Amino acid sequence: MKSQFYKIISLALITVLAITGLSVYANEAETEDLSDFLIIVNTTDEEIMLKCVQGCAWKKLRFSSSLGNSYQAVDQYGMTNEAGKVFKEKSDQLEFMFKIRKTENGVSFKGKKGTAWKALSFSCLASCDQAVNQYGMTHLDSN
Repeated sequence: MKSQFYKIISLALITVLAITGLSVYANEAETEDLSDFLIIVNTTDEEIMLKCVQGCAWKKLRFSSSLGNSYQAVDQYGMTNEAGKVFKEKSDQLEFMFKIRKTENGVSFKGKKGTAWKALSFSCLASCDQAVNQYGMTHLDSN
């Protein structure tokens, strides 16, 4: 009776450890796919301004942001066209890519590569200086 009890406990313990190990492995794989970047977003009535603090080959980007415009694709190299030849040629080199556009209340993002988020939006009506990284909205260090 005791040996059967120990077998059941051992089997349960092995199962728990196996599931835990697989879940840790899956989380590590997801984290490895994320890119390390930090971008400050600001808007005016006419444009969206992005300032890269970390993880980009560019420092500042500005583009027209008329309400109703289609999304603008951005990667670590700058503005791009997701469906175009440029994206296909360098897709294996891309660290991150997202699309951004102005909405009535702020901005809307779609994460395409290197982000933990698939969609992200926030209010940014005038001079918001909102920081965004691979995990979503964040705050700037005051150091």
